[in-house]
Amino acid sequence: NIWSLRDCPPGTYYIGGNFINPHRDMVYDACHDEDERPTSLSVWIPLNPSGATESNGCMRVLPIESDDFFYCPQHPRHSMNSEYTDEDAEKLTVAQFGCGVWDPSCVHWGGSYEADQSDQEPRSSLAFTIRLGGKAADFGTSASRIPGGTSSPSDQAEETGPKACLVKNCDKGGPKRRLQVVAKSLLSYSHHWPGFPGFEGLRENLGI
Repeated sequence: NIWSLRDCPPGTYYIGGNFINPHRDMVYDACHDEDERPTSLSVWIPLNPSGATESNGCMRVLPIESDDFFYCPQHPRHSMNSEYTDEDAEKLTVAQFGCGVWDPSCVHWGGSYEADQSDQEPRSSLAFTIRLGGKAADFGTSASRIPGGTSSPSDQAEETGPKACLVKNCDKGGPKRRLQVVAKSLLSYSHHWPGFPGFEGLRENLGI
């Protein structure tokens, strides 16, 4: 997924913008095994020349030791994290093409571009999830990232993430299979942008 910030008035939301609401990419039990070992990692790479700085939109991540509900996926507060602010988080400043990595269950959010405090361009970034081959993703249980959205309990959430694509199989299946993998990745985020016309017919046209 590609994110590209703009110099916009506060409260402006657009595809490719930052998720300013503190959230988890996955609930704890969707990205850890029975021995509490992680089965997924969130990866974030700045693409713009200045990289990600504190004032041009770097990621904010809440340290696990400051998260009272990190290990409690069934607790309502596990998916309700709006009380956190920049003062609670570590700011991940990363150089261009550098790499920020965190546990998908860590509370995090995207910083905003502060034009009055920055002489750098707004950050743009590439983000993706690395998962163990046999582990299904469950993005549908993550906290909402748009104003007014809600999270679904883990026993009611629909699994929206694509099936694992093993590195050794990436070159198999031809162009259609590759497009299907990309489309499923896009659809895994579609519930955060309801009504976006780019998602209409995507599932039917690619047979996924």
